[in-house]
Amino acid sequence: MPTSHTTSSDDRRRRGGSSKKKNRGGGSAAYAPATVTVDQMPHPPPPPPPRRNGKQAEVMPTDEQLWPVGNIKPSVREWCGNMQGSELIRELLRNGLNISSGDDYQLSLDKHLKELVEYSARFPFPGPPVADSSEGATLNEPTPVLMVSAFATHTLDTKTKKTKAGKIILSGPVTFDALGALFTQLATLTIYPDKDTARKFLQNPASLLDSINANPYLVDIIRMTDSYEITKISFLMKNVVPEGLAKVRVGASAIHGNGVFAEHQIDVGDLITMYPCDVLALDNPNGGMRFYRADGKDLLRTEANMYVAYLCKVEGTRMAIAGDPDKHCPAACAHIINDGAYIDKHDFGLDEAMRYTEKSYHTQNCHFVSLADCCMVAIATKVIQKDQEVLAGYGAEFWGHIAKRGMV
Repeated sequence: MPTSHTTSSDDRRRRGGSSKKKNRGGGSAAYAPATVTVDQMPHPPPPPPPRRNGKQAEVMPTDEQLWPVGNIKPSVREWCGNMQGSELIRELLRNGLNISSGDDYQLSLDKHLKELVEYSARFPFPGPPVADSSEGATLNEPTPVLMVSAFATHTLDTKTKKTKAGKIILSGPVTFDALGALFTQLATLTIYPDKDTARKFLQNPASLLDSINANPYLVDIIRMTDSYEITKISFLMKNVVPEGLAKVRVGASAIHGNGVFAEHQIDVGDLITMYPCDVLALDNPNGGMRFYRADGKDLLRTEANMYVAYLCKVEGTRMAIAGDPDKHCPAACAHIINDGAYIDKHDFGLDEAMRYTEKSYHTQNCHFVSLADCCMVAIATKVIQKDQEVLAGYGAEFWGHIAKRGMV
């Protein structure tokens, strides 16, 4: 995904707005979240469409080699009829149709989806802890919604060590399991704190007011959500980054603008990088999505339009997060990861969808996975060699959304 210094003004217009920063005032009085009508993204995140930029790209099989048109079962063609774009993809997903007349394609996709489900299930959002846990007796009910953000800050400050730059320090290697276990613990202690901690907060209402004043978006979000979702939102918007995670770099990509490349060999199951949350998108009960900046400043409509191209769905929630394309570091650059394929129109048909899916699957070497729904990370699904580009798969429906908005 490109950043502003490598992207032409035409590219920025295609993505819905310039990435240049504007002077925005903060504070709850001036705070006004942007509302944009955007259909909920079906799959993980979104980078702008892949384009060739003069460099030699990896040699890929032709479309016909990847997906011979005759592979699609006649019964599936009859079932789908004249459906196109998002309607087509939703119908295929809803009915779980076995599309291919050959077994290899279906088996590869089944394995691919199984991997994602298994990674995602490793660290779900925690349920109530047992009464005799090592943290002491717990509340019978979740933390009251107005207290959650303050509890999240308190838990993060007391249960982790930080560098001067604000990165958290793990007691051992920075791995998927270590980070997942940490976020599960942080989420549990926030949503179900011990009674002594809860009592101190209840006796100090000023800390609650300070938390709300520091996060003006909470006033608006609290009206639409509950304690569990606010816990997830609080940690997502804190942008927790571990010290020592430096497996990749951002550089010019032969696929599109900038991309993410391995600094050394990355093995299957390795944690690659974090997906930053500079902007949160929350389903609006009245339709579309509401966008909130993590730093509490106002978000202009043109900026919200640009962030649509960088959204990452937090599976199983009403939320998606987006990273600022102008901000990245080795530990948090998953929003710059490209897709190895794309679709450039919203009314694509069955053959185009299948060709995209097979080409994207052929190149994809990572998944985006949530840890206790409190952060998003990129995990390697194949061995990634030194200097090889890290690639994800955003799904045909995502590209249909982007094409419909004129961003391809």
